[in-house]
Amino acid sequence: MSRASFRFALFACLCAGCAKSESDWRAELRSSDPFVRALAAIALVELAPERANDATTGLLETIDRRELALGDAAARSLARAAPFACEQFVTLLVRDDLMTSDRRAAIESALVAAGPRAAETLVAVLRGGERVHAEALGDLLARIGAPAVPDLVALCAEGAPRELENLAARTLGRIGAPARAALPTLVELSRRVEPERRAMVDEAIRRIERGP
Repeated sequence: MSRASFRFALFACLCAGCAKSESDWRAELRSSDPFVRALAAIALVELAPERANDATTGLLETIDRRELALGDAAARSLARAAPFACEQFVTLLVRDDLMTSDRRAAIESALVAAGPRAAETLVAVLRGGERVHAEALGDLLARIGAPAVPDLVALCAEGAPRELENLAARTLGRIGAPARAALPTLVELSRRVEPERRAMVDEAIRRIERGP
């Protein structure tokens, strides 16, 4: 079956189930057929992404099961659900070190798509004491870019632990020109930190001022 034919078949299958209620689709998440579970997870996100947290397991399973040929659709559904499931997604990233690379990449892309909601959650997890995955969370904040700047600025301005200040400053530098609003805070941070940290903050300032 060609890609176009497959997409048409998927569309027709979902449309055929339009009369189903959320509870009907939710019941199909427990089907023994992985294809049925995949369609149910995707349909739940399409119907009501704000109420589809229980579809996450089905979507991630679908991403791993390449034989279903629904991975791209499942990844798009993850991104659609992400603004309403940021805490769930970040928890998966920091607690499941054994997840497949495909799952991890899909969750990370979904969080980046969620923008400011994901940034708020990522910074909250860092404030909560997460250190093992701190650099990986910083990478995500850098990928989010401008929408993450207010939360990163807050970390630099509120007297956070030095390792968090360092991470926030470096991440702002990686964001570059879109983080120009952070410059006053970084200049103030440079003035108050010890000399061995000042060079790192000043480099972040230079990267922002230099732009792309």
